[in-house]
Amino acid sequence: MDEMRTDGWNPIEWSVWAMMGAAKRLHGTAWHDVHLAYVHLGESLWWICQVDELMGDDATYERERDSSECAESILALRHVRNRFAHDGEIIGYVEPGPGPDEYGEPGRWEWQAVPASQRRGETEYQTLFVGREVESTMDPVVTFLTKESRALMDRRRGGTGPGVMVWTVRDETTGKVAVIGKPTYHPGYPLRLD
Repeated sequence: MDEMRTDGWNPIEWSVWAMMGAAKRLHGTAWHDVHLAYVHLGESLWWICQVDELMGDDATYERERDSSECAESILALRHVRNRFAHDGEIIGYVEPGPGPDEYGEPGRWEWQAVPASQRRGETEYQTLFVGREVESTMDPVVTFLTKESRALMDRRRGGTGPGVMVWTVRDETTGKVAVIGKPTYHPGYPLRLD
């Protein structure tokens, strides 16, 4: 099987790509598949925090993040990621909502109240997330991080155009590099390449 090469990608581009793919998989998780929901939630949390950390050394990004509507949500998602990664406590964080949804099934995945931990981001989690659908809280963050990563890459590449992000694949046999487009993320819709 041929393997897609990622030569020329930097860590931010790769992490944004992974974050969008994880968010897409989370969107496709059925209400009754609890184990898969936790897998995709953990993966999504990991990549969201990774993208934020990779861009954190850029002063312009930090200003944009800290003044955005997503600032507290990023902190709340980091809180959940830390509880999951360091304490294995994500079980109980999400459950199917009361529903029914448009198909008569239980509702979408919702954030649940959890025991207090007195950790950074917990207040934001309890205030912004508890009782809300997972996708409705994560999608704006994924969209914000994607937009900001494009702006950061544009600044680093010398202003190649608004929102431009070059995605390439290198053919190992010929050495040729092909531009395959830029990924776009549309909450609730599959990942696609433009």
